[in-house]
Amino acid sequence: MSTPRTYESMKKLLDCAKLDISFTSNIFQSVKFDHPLLSEEYKLIEVPNWLADEVIHGRGDQAITLKDEHKSNNTGRVFACISDKTFSVIEAKTSNTLLLASSWWLPSSDGPKENLVLVTPIQAVKNNYFELQQCSAPSLKQLRLLLSPSLYYGPVDDECDSENKSSSLNYFDRNTVETRLPCSKVELNEAFRRLHVCEINGYLRILDHEYMTQVVRDLFALADENAWDWRKYGFPLHASIEGLANQHLPNITKQIMMLICSQLENRKAFDSKDVYVYPRNSKICQIVGEHLLSVISSFDLNDFLTLWKASVPNGLRPKLRRHLTCAGRAYCEITPLPTNGTSVKLEELQVISLLLEKIQTTSTKMN
Repeated sequence: MSTPRTYESMKKLLDCAKLDISFTSNIFQSVKFDHPLLSEEYKLIEVPNWLADEVIHGRGDQAITLKDEHKSNNTGRVFACISDKTFSVIEAKTSNTLLLASSWWLPSSDGPKENLVLVTPIQAVKNNYFELQQCSAPSLKQLRLLLSPSLYYGPVDDECDSENKSSSLNYFDRNTVETRLPCSKVELNEAFRRLHVCEINGYLRILDHEYMTQVVRDLFALADENAWDWRKYGFPLHASIEGLANQHLPNITKQIMMLICSQLENRKAFDSKDVYVYPRNSKICQIVGEHLLSVISSFDLNDFLTLWKASVPNGLRPKLRRHLTCAGRAYCEITPLPTNGTSVKLEELQVISLLLEKIQTTSTKMN
């Protein structure tokens, strides 16, 4: 056993090292290493000051949650998540050795005046720590790949699922997705909004472009049928859900309306107690444009603009750069036309003709 150091022996040690003992306040602190050390049971994470203040003094529900990436053989990365941000946890080395103790004595104005030797036990020794680097999460590519087997095509899809129960094995609920893709809840909800993900029968499913376009058309047709002044007030939420109940499930209609509309308090009919939501021109034009691009991978630009303008509901104005190219939804390449004409395939021309015919038929019925 080691002999405890005395005040005189420690003072003599400082004198031999030619160190000024005035800073000690007549108190020496001696360290004692526990056996065994618990170094592997502790992890040091350097947290930014603003985040530490927010966790300690900020909102009571703010906490840092560590999540691992879902990969085989436990090779995934580790992420630290708060309510609205995600950080990648990266290991870093220290130039000095870090000693971990449950308590350290620090000089104070009201400290003891007599000569003392305090023994501080050391529980762990570390030469590395972890840093937090904010990152963009989740990966939209990984989320789309994870949910692609659960594409939702409409009420007919529900009938097929009821007949074939094994198809639901490829569906994931929210808890499973949160486990597979570690990120904050706010960022995950934003990713759901961008990929048009809805919760149907407890599972998260991506809405098919054609089905979303059909719901948009049915919604505007319902507005024309009831003479709603949607340009001024928007759509009455509950009346719209009830009016489309025979065509679409109310839960899905509500989620789609929340995707394509925004709620404005000042836009509401005076004689109505319903909640009004206003259609977002950019979101609806984007959905229709994505639907057209999903039918044919590439379009002649002029043909696409003509078809796009004819496809969106009357009163909306699609903008190529704002709604598709700058939003990362499409790529536009302008090249000189060949002298012998365009090289559009016959099958693509037939699909374009069918789309135009379908749009004209729908417009005639609405009128």
